[in-house]
Amino acid sequence: MTPQEGQDFFETYLTRWNAQDLEGISDLFEEPSLFVLPDRSIALATRQEALALLTLVFQGLNADNFEASRYASLEARSAGGGLAVLDVAGVDRLRKDGSLIETIDAHYILRRQAEGGWRIISAVVCEPGWRRG
Repeated sequence: MTPQEGQDFFETYLTRWNAQDLEGISDLFEEPSLFVLPDRSIALATRQEALALLTLVFQGLNADNFEASRYASLEARSAGGGLAVLDVAGVDRLRKDGSLIETIDAHYILRRQAEGGWRIISAVVCEPGWRRG
């Protein structure tokens, strides 16, 4: 994965996220995939399970008047063998009035597909600034 490929991939992801395009977001995940949260891990064997999780996530965000997410920085690195790491720092989730719901960092592991595109195999929610130790 080149830095530009990482940027393009995440811009697509973020555009779909902000549009709450659950089908489009789930298209970016491999089957199976894994979400790692601070309190638990969620294995998603099928696209239907991914859609169900995304529905719950957006129900919670929308209950908090979610408008959009933005990010501060992104780093994409090839991990060899068709794998890549995408680190996204300073992801702000904003309400419709512009106030902050929360800030997270995110760490994604991606795999290049046979047709050449990338898919997320693991998404990890991290505390902001985790890289600083």
